Amino acid sequence: MPERFRAIVESMNGSDIRFVIQKALTKTELSHRNNRLSLPNKQIKTNSFLSDEEKDMLDAKANNGIRVLLATPFEKSVRVTFTKWRMRSTFVYNIIGTCFKEVVDDADNRLKVGKMVRLWLFQIRNMVSQDLQLCFVLDCD
Repeated sequence: MPERFRAIVESMNGSDIRFVIQKALTKTELSHRNNRLSLPNKQIKTNSFLSDEEKDMLDAKANNGIRVLLATPFEKSVRVTFTKWRMRSTFVYNIIGTCFKEVVDDADNRLKVGKMVRLWLFQIRNMVSQDLQLCFVLDCD
């Protein structure tokens, strides 16, 4: 992970950093009507980016997903939902929510169709409940 993004994770007291995917953005992902970033299973670099516990949690909440934070290179964070959509013979992870359009609309991110982005997963601990929360950082430089 580039140092700039490691610093973002550290500023959030994050740990357990895992690379998820590198992909080119599509027109659908940048559409305000869709409000999602698709993470096709076949494009994910490692099948183990989620722990067994995280997979179980996501499967248990398949219809509703898990609330997560998505951080951008400019240290802005939005709350989105991480879901797993079952297809016929496979599945697709998605980061969805109306707040995703804030990331798309932020001129600093310079998002456009075909732009390569990288996504990293990490965890932060809720200081009150001590529960772990999943977070993502989007590298769009």
